[in-house]
Amino acid sequence: MKKEKNNFEEYRRIGLKFKRRLDNNYDGFFNFVKSNFHNLLIIVLCAFFYAFGQVQFLFKAAVISDGVESISMSLSYLFPILKPFLTVLYLILNIPLILYYWKKIKKPFMVTTLIFLIFNSIFGYIFSIEPIDNFITHNLIVIVENSQEIAANKNGTTNLVNSGWAVFVYVILAVACCSPSSAIVWKLGASTGGTDLIAYYFSTKKKKPVGIFLIVTGTMMSVIAIFVLFICKKFAPISFTKYINGFDHILGSQTFGTYLYILLNAFIINLIYPRYQKVKIRIDTKNVEEIKEFFKEINFWHPYQIKTSISGYTKEQIYSIESVVLLLESEDLALKIKENFLDVWISVVPVSKIYGNFNYSAID
Repeated sequence: MKKEKNNFEEYRRIGLKFKRRLDNNYDGFFNFVKSNFHNLLIIVLCAFFYAFGQVQFLFKAAVISDGVESISMSLSYLFPILKPFLTVLYLILNIPLILYYWKKIKKPFMVTTLIFLIFNSIFGYIFSIEPIDNFITHNLIVIVENSQEIAANKNGTTNLVNSGWAVFVYVILAVACCSPSSAIVWKLGASTGGTDLIAYYFSTKKKKPVGIFLIVTGTMMSVIAIFVLFICKKFAPISFTKYINGFDHILGSQTFGTYLYILLNAFIINLIYPRYQKVKIRIDTKNVEEIKEFFKEINFWHPYQIKTSISGYTKEQIYSIESVVLLLESEDLALKIKENFLDVWISVVPVSKIYGNFNYSAID
């Protein structure tokens, strides 16, 4: 039985609300900020933790991040004067990519990504200020005793873990800060920039999980960065390389730490943000016409089929409505139906593969 308060106008109100939540239209920056203020606050908070993980853990382990961040980190290792501007440098390196993809990727995604990058650069710079950096290092971060060597940069700031298993401890801590933040940003319709933009572009074109492309693009960039740092450490003058901590071996702690970070980062993003994972949703009800009317009012964008059966418990005729949808759509759709119909039974099961066309408009 449908809830009494619902009528045709209630269907329309719920349907429009549901469509707006998945709407990709962009009607100006200020309107966009106003209508997405809550999500943007979460993105700013994610930028805070992401910057903290990069500056306070990954950089101090002398580990290379993935993608474009590998360039900004490599330059900061080679030229310590750039260290306070690590995240600012990352923002600058993103400008060509943002300009190139500005019209190729949907505008809300690009705007929210830019907002993330700006706040990430601000927080990263704050965490790199020497008094703040020293306070965090010596008071907030537990130092792993007898397993790290501290190297001092030009300003005398102790900030690098050199070798041993402490590198991997710092990598895990970086993953704990950065990967959930990155995944949440993806889930809210943005990215952390850099090769994420490339990964997103090809992910939408190929309709494949974004984590696959993050591994490919991130690995390519980090391989180059590690090789450059190793060559510099081996053959460049000591006056130029004395501030490079680690990278004495091409397969040393920093290399393994780098790829541990890349793999764990991609795994967690795919786990939290399974962009193209599909499921079959089944709605069992006695009032099939009301569900059909609901789908009509929200302009339900996936095909569905209706089957009839006899309930083994009540001996009454039951209608089963089945449709294949994205996992990211299924929870919201199921909750909306359950909120407005009392007599439904909803089940969701994974779908390993489909053949044929599929509507990705809700997320692309």
